[in-house]
Amino acid sequence: MLGPIWDRLISEGKRWGLVPCGLGARNTLRLEAGNGLYGHEYDETRTPFDGRLAWLVNSTKDYIGKKALEVKKTAGVAEKLVGFKVDHKAVARDGYAIFKEGKRVGKVASGTYSPSLKINIGLAHVAAEYTALGTQLEAEVHGRLVPIEIVKLPFTPIRHL
Repeated sequence: MLGPIWDRLISEGKRWGLVPCGLGARNTLRLEAGNGLYGHEYDETRTPFDGRLAWLVNSTKDYIGKKALEVKKTAGVAEKLVGFKVDHKAVARDGYAIFKEGKRVGKVASGTYSPSLKINIGLAHVAAEYTALGTQLEAEVHGRLVPIEIVKLPFTPIRHL
């Protein structure tokens, strides 16, 4: 069933430059936009306050977990989700450790090469005290420490067609 639909989409879409793409393209686009993905930036151990999603929390209604979220909001977060650029040709991939002056302060959640920016970028969970824009850190890539810098999200403006 999908065959004829796919064929028609590709055929009709040629005039607009439509081409097939895969998960790698989706991953790059969502990273450039500063968007997290469940299983990378978000999971059952993180609250909306840990991952730049506090604006989604409704504090005016009752729901399961509201009290726990209120406690977390009051206490503050130990780590924050931040964007970073890599000041090196290496790509800081998912799970790589992040350091500040030899002390482990975080972990890369997602990282890739950005074809739009022509640099390596990523999202990471970093100890809150090291998340100011411009903070210089290091990511361990294949046993070597490479410089990274905390940057503003999104990495690129979202353009509408």
